[in-house]
Amino acid sequence: MSADALLHIRAAVRGRGDNRIAVLLVDCRTRLPLPLPAALTARGLSLVADIDDIALPIARGWAVEASAEELTLRWPHRTPLVDHVAVERPGVWGWAAGVRRTVLVLVGTHLALDDPDPTHHRACLKAAAARGTLVGGAVPYARSTTNQHHEVANCPSYSPRARTVLLTCNRRTGHANGHHPLGR
Repeated sequence: MSADALLHIRAAVRGRGDNRIAVLLVDCRTRLPLPLPAALTARGLSLVADIDDIALPIARGWAVEASAEELTLRWPHRTPLVDHVAVERPGVWGWAAGVRRTVLVLVGTHLALDDPDPTHHRACLKAAAARGTLVGGAVPYARSTTNQHHEVANCPSYSPRARTVLLTCNRRTGHANGHHPLGR
């Protein structure tokens, strides 16, 4: 990552009860001529048009690894996008990520993640989606210890077949599903 880019990261959880999805929000501020979210579509993330009804494929080459203290976000590049950074996570975040073995990663610009008001985050996410500057993907998750690092190929949900799996989250109904589009 160039010194010309600044990433703000926040972990969140969508859904209720046993039906939760771990979310990783990344706010990119860069002086590059092409906004980072647009560049990430070439790296396997998909454009998000509606945050109330998200259906995203598994992002090939991406992985989230988390220990109790740190988080790493790998992408199809020789170095991680985020490498062993302490990110505060809600108590159920690790559980939700572990149950689904997937994290919903959303990357955008001007998401105001440093603002403590969650309703403002939602408004900024909606605005980024409307501007076409919000991208995301269902990213395989692996729990790691401080001395142990997993590779993308070792993530249980990463396989050539898994790339057809969709992570669907409907805000209006509160349902979150990981399913194959053809019902397999």
